[in-house]
Amino acid sequence: MDVTYLLRVAAYALIFGPGIAVMLTHSLIYLTSRARHNALREVGVDVSRKAIDGLTVLIPIKGEPEEVVLELVENVASAVRGLSRDYEVMIVSDDPYDEIINVKDRVEGLARKLGLKNFNFIIRTEGAKGRSGALSWGVLKARYEAVLIIDVDTRLETGALDKVVKCLELGYDFCVCRWVGYTYRKTKLGVVLSKSMKYVVDVLYEGRSRLGLPIYPLGSGTAFKKEVLLKVGLWDPNVVQDDMHIGTKLFKVGTTSAFLNDALIKVSVPSSFNAFRIQQGRWAYGAMEALRKGYRNILSSKYGFKVKLELMLFLCQYVPLTTIALSTLLIPLLTLSLRTDFLKPDLLTASFFTIPLALYGFSMYSSTKDLSAGRLRALRSLGSAAAFTAAISFTTLIYTLMGLTTNKFKYVVTPKGSKESVKSNFTFELIILTYLTIVGFVSVFYGYIYTGLWLWVLALGLLYTIINAEKIVK
Repeated sequence: MDVTYLLRVAAYALIFGPGIAVMLTHSLIYLTSRARHNALREVGVDVSRKAIDGLTVLIPIKGEPEEVVLELVENVASAVRGLSRDYEVMIVSDDPYDEIINVKDRVEGLARKLGLKNFNFIIRTEGAKGRSGALSWGVLKARYEAVLIIDVDTRLETGALDKVVKCLELGYDFCVCRWVGYTYRKTKLGVVLSKSMKYVVDVLYEGRSRLGLPIYPLGSGTAFKKEVLLKVGLWDPNVVQDDMHIGTKLFKVGTTSAFLNDALIKVSVPSSFNAFRIQQGRWAYGAMEALRKGYRNILSSKYGFKVKLELMLFLCQYVPLTTIALSTLLIPLLTLSLRTDFLKPDLLTASFFTIPLALYGFSMYSSTKDLSAGRLRALRSLGSAAAFTAAISFTTLIYTLMGLTTNKFKYVVTPKGSKESVKSNFTFELIILTYLTIVGFVSVFYGYIYTGLWLWVLALGLLYTIINAEKIVK
């Protein structure tokens, strides 16, 4: 067999294989889970319905716009009115005293006006720094047996609080709400990300739950039994993706979890590309950090080999994006140095791409089609989502490699509300666009058409993103 062909197959496997494996796993989870009944699993849980004495709603904040915090208080005040248990609301701020004291006064005034009982706005001066430190500190101070963690931009839907408490009373150690996306500004990016969130939740939470797989907690919208958090030693300090990492600790001790498909919470998605870049970079780093620091917890858990493998694949959800960026660096290098078009299709390589991509595209379309008015608009939305994710792939590649290799990470809060309104700087994307265009021309000039077309398709995705991401849509 031709040595060059063997090199092509090996390159495909190394560069695209991990991403294809993750996409294929997600597609199969979605498609096979559709036939399963979506009910709370009661295997291994105590169904004696032990009463929970009350619920602590814990919200860590730092550097958040005042208007977003005030909107949160209004939403929580409305959500707790229907709660049939005692409650407390605890905002834990890591902001400097001089910068946050005026906000604290206004927020407490609004809470009193709305009749919000047991409300505490705490400016934290002790404990480990960062979000993980704030969460651990807040749990230790929590008054009640159940602790619901939400972000400042989370908006609770009617009845969600009662549902999470009743779920914990069934005997589950933690219960996860369904995310629904919303955006502060109705940009093209924000609207598309809001729709795409449905597929992510359908696969990684509802789909996995239907198949009986253990559920990872979400950083916003997860209710825990306080005793379980204490059992695993709370959150480790300086962990970026705190939800994924503590998930590995919970799996190690054999906790039970449930996904509540009808307990809805709204979470904001970025409407500016700058905010999207910050968020995705942090999440990509955090997922790989959680894998690097938590894989031993997964391997020592009670689950079988297949479940352990899937739990680690869950943490690799950014790998498909990184392989896109990686291909733009390695494929042209291999093509030009070995003088063969590495992306020229044959039956094997074409099948390697088209079958997983077709399944992924079909499953995503099936999940999100009802959010768009008409099939054509749904397909256009999928095209926009593909362009935006390809544009962010170079950022996720950098942060994924950092997450695998280093503990040095500067945590940056995703801009929200008024802090998100500044127009994004696309200098980095313009540099990548220039590189893709030039290398694409070089490839085509030497006759390597398929490699050149691949680079130009990615370049068009970047160009589309730069032009359209922050356009306001009706």
